[in-house]
Amino acid sequence: MTDISFDAMMAVARQCLEIIRGINQLMEDDAEVALTAGEPLAAIESVLDAAYGHPELVRLSPPEVRKMANDPEFIELEPFREYLNT
Repeated sequence: MTDISFDAMMAVARQCLEIIRGINQLMEDDAEVALTAGEPLAAIESVLDAAYGHPELVRLSPPEVRKMANDPEFIELEPFREYLNT
């Protein structure tokens, strides 16, 4: 189990958002809305969607994202698990 507080998860989501700035406006907007709504996992999902196909961006993801993707508790990130671990 990945032990991460809500505030830490929000900080990670904000870091992720900076990675995709200017890459995909729609997903960037989705991530910003999710952050405003207090949904950091949804924001991270949007970022990973936008970064998919850009391995150089995925590599910039904070290590916490990989930890969460490998943790069954964060089922929302499971679709990205293999991609994050390559």
